[in-house]
Amino acid sequence: LSLPLSLPLSLPLSLPLSLPLSAPLSLPLSAPLSAPLSAPQALAAVAPVAFCFWRLTRLYIPVSSRLKQLDKESSGPLYSWHAETIRGLGCARAFRLEAQFLESFIQKLRTNHTAHFLWTASGRWLAIRLDWLSAAVVGAVGAAVILSGDTLEAGLAGLALVYVLQVTSLFQWGFRMASEAANHLTSVERIHECCLVPQEPATETEADATLTGWPQHGAIRFQDVQLRYRPGLPLVLNGASFAVPAGAKAAVVGRTGAGKSSLAVALFRLVELSSGTISVDGVDIGTLGLHAVRAAFTFIPQQPLLFGGTVRSNVDPAGAHSHQTLAAALDAVAFSRHTGAALDTPLAEGGANLSAGARQLLMLARALLRRTLVLVMDEATSSCDAETDGTIQRVVRERFGESTLLTIAHRLETIIDFDMVLVMDRGAVQEQGAPDELICRRDSAFARFVRNTGEENERRLSAAAREAASIRRSQGKR
Repeated sequence: LSLPLSLPLSLPLSLPLSLPLSAPLSLPLSAPLSAPLSAPQALAAVAPVAFCFWRLTRLYIPVSSRLKQLDKESSGPLYSWHAETIRGLGCARAFRLEAQFLESFIQKLRTNHTAHFLWTASGRWLAIRLDWLSAAVVGAVGAAVILSGDTLEAGLAGLALVYVLQVTSLFQWGFRMASEAANHLTSVERIHECCLVPQEPATETEADATLTGWPQHGAIRFQDVQLRYRPGLPLVLNGASFAVPAGAKAAVVGRTGAGKSSLAVALFRLVELSSGTISVDGVDIGTLGLHAVRAAFTFIPQQPLLFGGTVRSNVDPAGAHSHQTLAAALDAVAFSRHTGAALDTPLAEGGANLSAGARQLLMLARALLRRTLVLVMDEATSSCDAETDGTIQRVVRERFGESTLLTIAHRLETIIDFDMVLVMDRGAVQEQGAPDELICRRDSAFARFVRNTGEENERRLSAAAREAASIRRSQGKR
């Protein structure tokens, strides 16, 4: 096995001693092979001992390695469940789900302990067989000494018997080293399996060198895009086609599973397209490197992604901006006013010491520092209070007025004044147009979404859509 991988730290200490199977084999055979001068009859034990050792090797090492692998694999879900339970302990207690969480934890613990117990039991099974084999070697040498009779000197007979008594401990140690090496290599095998997973495309391509200041406008076009997350799975985007003009504010709506979030997955090339093209300012992003594509867009997710550290390290992970620039970005989103925190304020893992709205403000400040011409938002205000929601909406309108905005919407109130709406259904764009135009078409899917909010909300949303359309016309927009 030749792998370009780094072995575990504990592996090199025992690997040179345990990898060659001839090393543990030579230890139990050294006793009968050291007795030819004293008792040649002991040579008869060599073949049976070698055969028994070979059989034990064929039986034990594959089973032990597989059990150790199952032990490692079953421990991952156990640790993950424990970490998730700690993070969501408040919600579990609020809904009185302690018993269910405990039952799930015990079930995962039982699965892990089953594999670990079987692995330990297999070691005891081996130890008993090794004791039998060692006793057979000792008995064979003792019998050879007795059969030699008066022809064997007392000193040589004592040497053979004393040396062969050490066989048991040496036998156990040698075989344990061999099995330990095999068990350690299960970690290498798991890493090797991860290395065989298909990798992402290249981060840089020759086409990147031809780009200068791309994107210059931010016009987005999807053309017959088809996408599936893995081979054999159904298409999550099935012929999606639409165009968002440069600087337009577009909202994506639809029911659960319609393919809304998959548009962002396709745009950032988290999964490669099955067919179709996505172009920004006329450039097919499939021909570019991943670094160029992802550096050109900004994404604000529904669940903020923060790391343990400080506010500064989360807003500017690369350390590319000055203190004044970072402070200005936080002031623009009113982060200090909402939280009282500063740039050097420590953050817990995942931003646990901040509210959901404060975490989203940090994501917005990070987006302000990037200032890209394409901004993708996955309903960034769904878990925010009204004041934080208003702050985010205001900053997006003021600071990203020239950017193309693609919002995956879960609430109609936040996107009713957008320039266009894309209604997704079964991975395709069912209809598209301005919100006021779609509401006027009583048979449109978007109009049904508005009606389902209730009569009062329908009137309010319709009025807001008409007002936004009037403002667009006064500004010379369609």
